[in-house]
Amino acid sequence: SRDAAPGNEMVRLHSVRIVQEDLEGPAADVDIAKDIAIQIQYWNLIPDQQLYACISIGDSKGVFVLMSSNVRAVSLTDDPWYGKPQPEGLFQSTCTIPGNFLNHGRYTISVNVGRVPGKPIVVVDNAVAFDVHDTGAMNQEFFGNWTGPVIRPRLPWDTVKV
Repeated sequence: SRDAAPGNEMVRLHSVRIVQEDLEGPAADVDIAKDIAIQIQYWNLIPDQQLYACISIGDSKGVFVLMSSNVRAVSLTDDPWYGKPQPEGLFQSTCTIPGNFLNHGRYTISVNVGRVPGKPIVVVDNAVAFDVHDTGAMNQEFFGNWTGPVIRPRLPWDTVKV
């Protein structure tokens, strides 16, 4: 029930889900080559609050991998509700991690929903865990697992004769 959900009389966390295209519903196992959507649903219980959502991702060894938020200075895109008074109701903030960014392995997501500017209200450590599976698409000319790095994005390269 909403009253038993993490939070207080200002904000309560409804859910944290991992979603990926071609998969029905929330996923605990995702394809390394596809975008990973992290959906945070929360209830705003006070009219006209300005709220933010934030995630922290850790790997299976407890290494802090990354942190992201819908805060304007942090987000790659302009979140339409950030910095705006939100009416009472259920909201969903989604962060998308591009395919081929995380290495294969297990990850946990901690969530923070709070009031702008930077006042945490709901903090849930290890709210959800998921496994990234390597499909082998980037191993065609590289043999074995990519050991070591936490992130392994496809980055632009160009070679010219100088």
